[in-house]
Amino acid sequence: MDEDGLLALGVFASVVACTIAIVIGAVVCPQTRPRRVSGYIDEDDPLV
Repeated sequence: MDEDGLLALGVFASVVACTIAIVIGAVVCPQTRPRRVSGYIDEDDPLV
């Protein structure tokens, strides 16, 4: 495998690992919602 192939594989592995971490985080911590990240907080959210 050449250097470019190895680099592409590394990037792909990083993306996959990141995606898995996000999915696991979403499953383990359902109270952590994306809208919190954007700065918008739903006033009706009981967890606020």
